[in-house]
Amino acid sequence: MPRVKVDMYESAEEAALRHPEYHQDFYTFLCEVVMTAQDIAYRGEAGRRHLSSSDIYLTFCSLIQRQYGPFAMAMMTFWGVKTPGDIGQAIFYLVEEGAVVQAKHDKKEDFSRLPALEVMLDLPFHTPSP
Repeated sequence: MPRVKVDMYESAEEAALRHPEYHQDFYTFLCEVVMTAQDIAYRGEAGRRHLSSSDIYLTFCSLIQRQYGPFAMAMMTFWGVKTPGDIGQAIFYLVEEGAVVQAKHDKKEDFSRLPALEVMLDLPFHTPSP
């Protein structure tokens, strides 16, 4: 199993330099997402464990909504992110940099099967019609 770099944020900077199609802040935010998803999925357990694409995506949507509210989609546009597939691509860039470990069955395409960002991020801000 490949080693994980201790400094995820350094890995995020390296990923941003090698793959500038996404803003550096996006890679940094993904590091926060992975750490938060680990805390949620394995609360109280020592060590890092596997996260599914769904674990990462749901945590991502939750954190970006909490941080940016109704402006979450605008932030995504600024970062160059349009689809869940972009999140998967960036996660695999972080795998290349040693910030995240990939299980044998993990594929970046797994993210493409997840609900659209617009649905996940805008839905909580819509009010029902009478």
